[in-house]
Amino acid sequence: MATMLKSLLVVTVLLSSALAQPEVVRYEVKKGERVCLLAEFQLEFGIRYPQVDSNISGVFYSFLHAGDNVTGTCAGKDQNVAILEIDHKHEMGFKFTFTREHRSYHLSELEVWWVYTEENFPNAIPSLYHTKRSEKVSNITLFQAPEGNSYLCKAAQRKTLQQNVTLLFGHVHIQPFDVVQNDFSPPVECAEDSTPPPPVHTTPGHFNLTDNTTGEACILLQAGAEFYIDYETELNTTEQAVFGLPTDAIPTGQCGRNTATITLTFSEDFSISAHCYADPFFYWYVANLTITYIEKPPLFPHAKVTNETRSLSTEPINIYTATGQGESYRCNSNQLVKFSTAASIVFYDVKFQAFDVMNSTFSEEDVCEFDKVKTTPAPTTIPKPVTPPEPVTSHVRPTNFRYEVKHGDDVCMLAMFELLVTVWYPKADGATFATSLQLKGGTVTGTCAESGQNVAVMQIDHDHELGVRLNFTRENGNPHNVSYLSEFEVWYVYTEDNFPFSRPSLYNTTGSEKVANIRWFEAPDMNSYACKTPLQQTQQNVMIVLYNVQVQPFEVKHNDFSPPRECPEDTTLPTGPPSPAVSTNPGHITASPQPTTN
Repeated sequence: MATMLKSLLVVTVLLSSALAQPEVVRYEVKKGERVCLLAEFQLEFGIRYPQVDSNISGVFYSFLHAGDNVTGTCAGKDQNVAILEIDHKHEMGFKFTFTREHRSYHLSELEVWWVYTEENFPNAIPSLYHTKRSEKVSNITLFQAPEGNSYLCKAAQRKTLQQNVTLLFGHVHIQPFDVVQNDFSPPVECAEDSTPPPPVHTTPGHFNLTDNTTGEACILLQAGAEFYIDYETELNTTEQAVFGLPTDAIPTGQCGRNTATITLTFSEDFSISAHCYADPFFYWYVANLTITYIEKPPLFPHAKVTNETRSLSTEPINIYTATGQGESYRCNSNQLVKFSTAASIVFYDVKFQAFDVMNSTFSEEDVCEFDKVKTTPAPTTIPKPVTPPEPVTSHVRPTNFRYEVKHGDDVCMLAMFELLVTVWYPKADGATFATSLQLKGGTVTGTCAESGQNVAVMQIDHDHELGVRLNFTRENGNPHNVSYLSEFEVWYVYTEDNFPFSRPSLYNTTGSEKVANIRWFEAPDMNSYACKTPLQQTQQNVMIVLYNVQVQPFEVKHNDFSPPRECPEDTTLPTGPPSPAVSTNPGHITASPQPTTN
């Protein structure tokens, strides 16, 4: 049973850190047939913007050469200003102004502009669409080199403009003046290239926690980690702190039968905690991670705010690492955990056991999917997941929501449930990945049954990215009519946020799966139907899990549920602790490899 549960649970075990790099693009400005300004670089940039739900979102792009229009102004004799302008499809662009003085040159002004479009800025405030915005920084000194030389810097360089735009340059090679024979002159390399960065990929540390009562080890942890955290400096610029997990980090925490916590503290003001939970029957998992820190040297050089404690936590579903009871978890592959857009950690060489430690040694290993993929050829088609013969139980759940369909001012159909949808899809490299989508509210429409009618329909649309349709049927019965869910359909839109690293041809297309000819949630139509036990169904490449269901599609009285008819599964549901708190940020998406079926 434990093996089956492991194969069915949504194991959202982090993303691979091997993200695709943007290409190095060459830009030329010519005067006649002669190249007079040369530039090559990688460029990624992020733009923050307000959305219709009052949240501040961000888009991040790799700037590509296709569709770019390159113009500019070269410096004539005795002139000391050169300009490079790049226009990408009239939707976004850049202006680089170079200045020559004192026998050297540098980038002195940088401007970014963009047009708000629905494709590039989804769910933006409608009044922004088709308007143009820009941000500019002046009086700067970047990419500096002597006259007669080019400037070369392979290291990544980050630049924040005013408040909404962040640029990340890489593999920069520039010569805005004195280009000879249409090619770069000998380069002057940046200091970052000549001085190697401090190592962050440290040797994995061993961090064990001892039970004070028995004196025996009760938590075993071996892990390496790299931390990447953005912060503000004294100069009002945004920099990224990059450091590794030291092997001498101090472990503290608490062991237990069903819950356990281990905290690693280092550099006095930085700690990371793993909060674990064990189901009393089948499995254990990491419920969430928390980092707590103060932005102060040496981890955060020249930080602006050095007396404020910051704390970031993952949602439980982000790092849901399940393993069999009495087993250890092992993953040597790089695993990326994102706490926010500005903070992430890459774990590697992880071996972990939070419960049932015997003789201070790791038990049998449950190996992560990423390690298995290394020795297994990537599938060219998406395998069909195994259809479970029975529902599975989970204590990690999304937040419950209430959905209503009204006829005039009266509620005529009611539903409350929690829904998790897992979709297997092909990545650009041919491998198979899965994404887990939570339905967290949305726009509700539908059709209630009029007098003498026996069909009711409810539709829920969440941000035009995820939605469901529920068809209910009523049948004549003796002594009472009965109602049930007869058809269930889920649809989803392939977006870069929700389906990372997907085949490009999938983006902005819609997928769907439908379950027909079913009799779910059956109850007399004068009652509501209630069931806490999860119901799981797999169709082709989609798995749906419904939790904490209460529905009443017919005969709603006083805008509320009638007394419930409870499902028989609830009478045998094992008692467990309450679910860990889950963020109510709508539509949070995580990704994972496909569950195994062994």
